[in-house]
Amino acid sequence: MAYSPTEVNEKYWRKLTEAASKNLQEKMHILDDADGFTRDDSFLGNKASNHMMYKLESLFSKDGHREYEFLVEYDIWEPTVGIYYGCKGLIHEGEVDKEIVKFDEEWNEIINEVLYVLNNTFPEKDYTHRFKPTNNANDNTYWPFWISLYEDEDIIDVAARATIIIRNIYQKYLNGTVFTKHEIEEKNLVTKTAFTIDAYTEFMSSLKTNDNVKAFKRFMEYLSANNLIERNETYERCWTVKMQNVDFAFLWAAFCEYIGIKKKEDKAPVPWQNVIKIFVNKDGETYKDNLKRQYSDPTVPSKYDKMYAKKQKKIEAEKTIVEIFGSINR
Repeated sequence: MAYSPTEVNEKYWRKLTEAASKNLQEKMHILDDADGFTRDDSFLGNKASNHMMYKLESLFSKDGHREYEFLVEYDIWEPTVGIYYGCKGLIHEGEVDKEIVKFDEEWNEIINEVLYVLNNTFPEKDYTHRFKPTNNANDNTYWPFWISLYEDEDIIDVAARATIIIRNIYQKYLNGTVFTKHEIEEKNLVTKTAFTIDAYTEFMSSLKTNDNVKAFKRFMEYLSANNLIERNETYERCWTVKMQNVDFAFLWAAFCEYIGIKKKEDKAPVPWQNVIKIFVNKDGETYKDNLKRQYSDPTVPSKYDKMYAKKQKKIEAEKTIVEIFGSINR
């Protein structure tokens, strides 16, 4: 259905936009105390009524035609666009079309350096596809590029820091520095998941052998048949453990000893890292390091009690392994 600018639509648009915009405006206000940044909601002397802008000191072209603003900006009526940062060009003199071409030519000459430095500064980010082109050139303003600040990124650690870096590179360029072109490989950033098919596949691979996989499936069948686990259908691949955390921790350790992933005679740690990606506790919460902690230190009041508790928990877990496989050793 096409949008029609009725009074009702206007009312809901304003109400929903104001609600969605509130958190982003609060995030922008964090820049109030950011070193080097000044709040200035204007361009070329004109008030920008809808925009929040925090700027570093501008740079200028040698001919004085172009001003380069380095800023973090947010349009309070565009929460779906979000916060963005980069370089905004202001045209003071000359033909607008020619000055825009010049902004683009300059950006093309330094984009490789900007990408190189930002990727080095943020090892777990890849800026290869984050430079966005503008879709307008209004009122003698022009963004050669802009970068969205993601919702989970810190406005100081990411946006402010990156904007300062971009300004540093522009300043060197405008002072005559010719940058060496870097060979930049796109980062192979892997999205890590838990409670997914991928996580389950990774877990099964960690069992190392087909015999271990078969043993794990038998282990799961026993737990399911005895109502100790159940499928958690909220996730792609997940099981809810109905046992106490400490009991499951010792049972998992005993299973790992049975299949030989953890040898009794060595000090190799129990492999917790993959099992916590497919199981949640009886309250539906992730284990994180809880299993490891419970196994290392059962909740008891004294050292003697702790040693006794570990011994008892181990005996109980081994009894269950014997029930499943007939023996605690293959």
